[in-house]
Amino acid sequence: MIRAGVDWGSSSFRAYRFDEQGSVIDSISNASGLREIHGESISRFEAVLFDNIGHWLSEGDSILLSGMITSKAGWVETQYLTCPQDVTELASHATSMDTHGCHLLFLPGIKQTEPVADVMRGEELQLLGASNSTGRSTVVLPGTHSKWAKMNGTTLSAFRTIMTGELFALIRHQSLVGAIATSDTYNEDKFIKGVQQGYSSDTVLSELFTLRSSVLLEQLTASSVHSKLSGLLIGREIREGQQLMGDDSDSVILVGADKLCDLYKVAFKTLGTKVTQFEGEAAVSGFQLVANSLLKED
Repeated sequence: MIRAGVDWGSSSFRAYRFDEQGSVIDSISNASGLREIHGESISRFEAVLFDNIGHWLSEGDSILLSGMITSKAGWVETQYLTCPQDVTELASHATSMDTHGCHLLFLPGIKQTEPVADVMRGEELQLLGASNSTGRSTVVLPGTHSKWAKMNGTTLSAFRTIMTGELFALIRHQSLVGAIATSDTYNEDKFIKGVQQGYSSDTVLSELFTLRSSVLLEQLTASSVHSKLSGLLIGREIREGQQLMGDDSDSVILVGADKLCDLYKVAFKTLGTKVTQFEGEAAVSGFQLVANSLLKED
């Protein structure tokens, strides 16, 4: 039976233990992402996996794996399914391998070739998990590389990646603009003003530097830079995402961690867009649906 699901990304390792009924009875989350293992031998992936969840397993158990662990930089590279794609078909395209007496199933990612090239690994599992509640809508998965996905039931018809989180981290921690910030404390008023500015502006690249110059000229406090920068980039992301996804984006479903989704809720509501958040952990729901589909195949 499927005993565990592992969502293994670049920066984190998340594993969920399932009982005979498919309910989660234990979980593990730590920083053993691919960046921590990069450059080490392939056998290191196996060691990390079984060091983390070996005590859950018995001979003959199956493990589902999703995320960057299935990429070129990961353990076993799986194929990309082509968008448009029914995400309920992930299980039938898994790549399998046996080790330590267990059966490992590496799930595929999804690629898009038109109108531009784009890829995802891991988010497709979350889209599957959230698909029962989406109907026809735009689903936004905020993060380092935010994904905007156009869903029609369980079919992913189009998606785009917007590098908001990574850009924020680079500016905040590796630029002159970020260096002037004295605090990471959240200021909602400054965040909202940043959202409005980022959404309405056609000159966001030049306005990024004004966060620094405004502090130097005493028009903005250094403690507000963090929140204003976050709002500016998220506001710009929402504008681009709505343009890319089209009419469906007037109703948005957020999928992700509560803390980050809360920021996006404030941003969307500020801009007058109806927004809801998927309740629960979409990756867990996705693993459970994959497990059920494999059970039916057997």
